[in-house]
Amino acid sequence: MFFAIAETGSGFLELIKPYWLGFQVVFGIGLMIFIHELGHFLAAKKIGVGVETFSLGFGPRLFGFKRGETDYRFSAVPLGGYVKLTGENPDEAKTGSPKELQNRSVFERMIIFGAGVFLNFLFAFITFPIIFTVGVPFIKAEVGEVFTGGPAWKAGLEPGDKVLEVDGNTIYEFNDIPLNIALGNGENCHILIERKGKRFYVDVAPEKNMDAGRYQILVSWPTRHTVKIDKGSPAESAGFRDGDRLVSINGAPTGEWLKATDVEREKPLLIEVARKTDLGESNIELTLIPEEVLSDNEYLIGITQRFNLVKAIRGSLEDRESGLLPGDFILEINGTPVYSEEDIDLALDRDSDKPIGFEVLRNNARLTVDYEAHFRPLLKHDLSIVPNNRTNSVMIMPGGALDKMNNSEVRDGMFILAVNGGKTETFDDISEAVGEASSTTHQLTVRHPGEKETRAIEVNALPKSRVRYGFNFTPDLQIRNLNAPDAIKAGFNCSIYMIKTCYLTLSRILTGDVATKNLGGIITISRASYSFAELGLARLFFFLAILSINLGFLNILPIPVLDGGHLFFLLIEKIKGSPVSDRIMGYSQIAGMAFVLALLVYVTYNDILRLFY
Repeated sequence: MFFAIAETGSGFLELIKPYWLGFQVVFGIGLMIFIHELGHFLAAKKIGVGVETFSLGFGPRLFGFKRGETDYRFSAVPLGGYVKLTGENPDEAKTGSPKELQNRSVFERMIIFGAGVFLNFLFAFITFPIIFTVGVPFIKAEVGEVFTGGPAWKAGLEPGDKVLEVDGNTIYEFNDIPLNIALGNGENCHILIERKGKRFYVDVAPEKNMDAGRYQILVSWPTRHTVKIDKGSPAESAGFRDGDRLVSINGAPTGEWLKATDVEREKPLLIEVARKTDLGESNIELTLIPEEVLSDNEYLIGITQRFNLVKAIRGSLEDRESGLLPGDFILEINGTPVYSEEDIDLALDRDSDKPIGFEVLRNNARLTVDYEAHFRPLLKHDLSIVPNNRTNSVMIMPGGALDKMNNSEVRDGMFILAVNGGKTETFDDISEAVGEASSTTHQLTVRHPGEKETRAIEVNALPKSRVRYGFNFTPDLQIRNLNAPDAIKAGFNCSIYMIKTCYLTLSRILTGDVATKNLGGIITISRASYSFAELGLARLFFFLAILSINLGFLNILPIPVLDGGHLFFLLIEKIKGSPVSDRIMGYSQIAGMAFVLALLVYVTYNDILRLFY
């Protein structure tokens, strides 16, 4: 009986959890706005300036109450808030009352306009130490996957490396790593690493990711293969639970999940997981049957890139004068054509005591690159080879449209010279031509390797398929729990660090090192707040403290209609001894409002793109 009640209660809690988290998000964002406007309100009341309106939101009044001279309200557009002060607008009729803002001294008005920013910063300086004392979950500042050929790979970083500093800045969690890389000088990052108890520095040269619009070193966060289950998914049906840690797949260590499951596709997977219980951690085996999901608007002909482009080399391979170079296309190894990653692995493992001869294409010229036999392990470890988008020579995907034709004219490595009459020179050209076609039937002009004769092939594209397992890997978390003195110190340092980060972000955007596409608005803030709320109130308030500093920093910028704009004009008034003219003030307010609205539209556009891409 008790078990049944407990199960029902658990189901009810799961049912209301999204609503409870949503409430926390709304409350948290509203709290940040409230704190900012409360600063203006308290300063105005203390100085003796009248407060006519205290509003959360803009636009028409929805509901509220009036107490004394102040209308406390919630307004229709939940994108901020405002405090309306008596005599705030220059065009209002003046009575000379000390309650009117314009009749107060420059210093008093500066206090009022600066109080919102001050309270935002104060909130962070108070909140950080409290949550460090309570304990807040962070993603471990460790390297998860190192992407082959990337800057971190070239520098020799390895999975499991603990990152302690980047350019002298202390790293508290994984997210601090890409942030410091993006805000660095873009030329070289000095990173303090701890590996197997030893500490040493590694210099990494980040690369600019044009799609992301920032510098990166290409590492992922640590996951330890712990999962979060999607409701109604194959994983849930198989008996997986949130927090399960994958140990093996079909008897083999998990390793890289995508590689371990790619060849299995829709086949049942026997997965061993480690599950924490009241009695400790125990291992159980579960059978997962992946679900194939077919697209209803995207069709493919079943090809993939040829795997033969040298992206990077490192270590002693880089020091060798006559060897492979980045940008080389590997055509053959010891006389065997290279089409796939498997071809390269087999060639390097075969005849291990013999030299290796690479036939490559470099600057449109064929040449041979030879290595002695003892280079084989180095070639497997220090050579990065990636899919080749620069050629129209393709691989046939098993189970794809071309493969199912069972046509002798369809071969790995064949060149697709044209699609539906349109010339194609690269893999991207082929993909674009197929994707933009109005029909799913395509006419291909192909040529086989080593031949001059071309052939015509007709293929009916099939819906794009993906395999759904029903879970995502969650980051590896650790709880930072400090005593009171250390928490105060860490909280202070964290606040200063975030203010510095805001400044560096703005400066890097102005120099073009960080693209404006990285800016986010209310949608991104809400989604981030929700994900942090899932980790608990401590993590949510940690994010709100960061958000509070960002809100304060944004408002202190000298942009008309923002607090910083008012402070800027007050500074001019103090220097010249009189206010700026009503004409200049009016035009500047219009320009400032136009800028803020344009920025709002732009960041909302970015938010929408992130929802779909």
